[in-house]
Amino acid sequence: MPFSVSLDSGIQGRVFLGGQPEWIHKDPSKEGQELTVQTKACIPLQSGLVDLGVANHVNENAALVQYGKARCGEQWHAGWTLKRGGNDNITLDWRTSEQSRWTV
Repeated sequence: MPFSVSLDSGIQGRVFLGGQPEWIHKDPSKEGQELTVQTKACIPLQSGLVDLGVANHVNENAALVQYGKARCGEQWHAGWTLKRGGNDNITLDWRTSEQSRWTV
């Protein structure tokens, strides 16, 4: 399912994932709960690759491990794993020093 990622120079950004991307494992007991996950970004823009690595999480019911990779206009290459919790709507926060916009 496509969604947009905005990477703004030097400030915290946010991406809102609507629907249920294939790498999200839902927990029906957490239905309706928004999960906010704090991440860090490592972005070599020259290669067109976006790596989002988890720095920490702010919701005790959610823990994202491993990392996600995306290329402009494509789906995620490597999936996130949602250990606990789940929702159709996931919000990811990140910080980056470069600026671009990706549809992944």
